[in-house]
Amino acid sequence: MLSDVSVTIKPVSKDKLPAAPPGATLGTTCFHIDGLTGLLSKDATVQVKYSSADLEDAGSDVSKLAIARYDDSDNKWTILPTTLDKNALTLSATTNWFSIWAVMVSGGGNTAGAGPASGKAGPEATLVFAALGLMIVFIGRKIRK
Repeated sequence: MLSDVSVTIKPVSKDKLPAAPPGATLGTTCFHIDGLTGLLSKDATVQVKYSSADLEDAGSDVSKLAIARYDDSDNKWTILPTTLDKNALTLSATTNWFSIWAVMVSGGGNTAGAGPASGKAGPEATLVFAALGLMIVFIGRKIRK
């Protein structure tokens, strides 16, 4: 079943979020994506423009930055495989659901490196939402309930 939904992105102060997992720290860029419940039928790409404060949190080592998603049901952060685009100053990761998100400083850092990000965004994308330096590309709007 396809349906239209309203998605909101709200910045969240990192001091209001659960603690980062061991070996990682919360960056400055934190936000909540609301409006979609359940799993997406296809993965979406979340692209975040990292800030100078995030870079400072990483000791100026951009390779330590990654995107993390908080899972309310498990009460834990998941640091996602993250693609770095140094030219656009962005981090990208794919997901099948939305919740609380943060740029995370991790010893493991991101998993893909220095060039432009490669992702699933393409002509088949049905919706692009950009705000506060955040872009979410929905490859499909179908939601499993």
